[in-house]
Amino acid sequence: MIISSKILTAKNINHGFLFPEENPPASFFKTWQVHGNDLFVVEKNTETKIVEDTKADGIFSTTGETIAVQTADCIPALFISSDGKTTAAIHAGWRGVENGILQLAVEKFKTEWNIAASALTVVLGPSIGSCCFEVDATTESLFTRWQSAIQYDNQPTNTLSRPENRARPSGNKIWIDLKKIARAQLLESGVLSHQLEILKHCTYCFRGPKDEKFASYRRATHEKMGEKKRQWSFIAKANS
Repeated sequence: MIISSKILTAKNINHGFLFPEENPPASFFKTWQVHGNDLFVVEKNTETKIVEDTKADGIFSTTGETIAVQTADCIPALFISSDGKTTAAIHAGWRGVENGILQLAVEKFKTEWNIAASALTVVLGPSIGSCCFEVDATTESLFTRWQSAIQYDNQPTNTLSRPENRARPSGNKIWIDLKKIARAQLLESGVLSHQLEILKHCTYCFRGPKDEKFASYRRATHEKMGEKKRQWSFIAKANS
């Protein structure tokens, strides 16, 4: 079951937010993700091995290659320019969001290729929702600027999930909507609201029609699962 974006589908862009058992197209580029904010550009003759050995949490392409990131609660963000020629796949966890990786990605489009934020389409894919992202006071303190994205005392719900599938409260009683913060950052960077889509699937508690589940690092930790899986999100050039 592949989750797709309405606006990227409308633009005929080859992309997908996959479940753990699914793989991107046969040939794709990925970096060594380290929860940072470094970015890497795949050039025409870049070797796959070089990309895989590069520590970066954002990957760009201008020549149509498929690029992908892996996540398991973090936000997979897919970017594409209005002409369909320049793409990016960003891995944005709470550390990446706090360190401005999404704003840096928007800035790179401008400085590297003179592509304005208003010419970008951005989709934030499945990630842990506020319904399951309970944090301690230390983590909360990093995001107090976005107070409207923080909820206290009462655990939020998710319209795509059953309440009983949510993460059991730990007692901190502080829940953060990371995608709401990411959206605010992108809008502040100049991305237009109608060119920004947020998929509401929570990687912790969403269940598909055949009980499909996204990989969730937090759920795997809570359930004491030995293997902590991840899923791919990818983007390529526009379909011909």
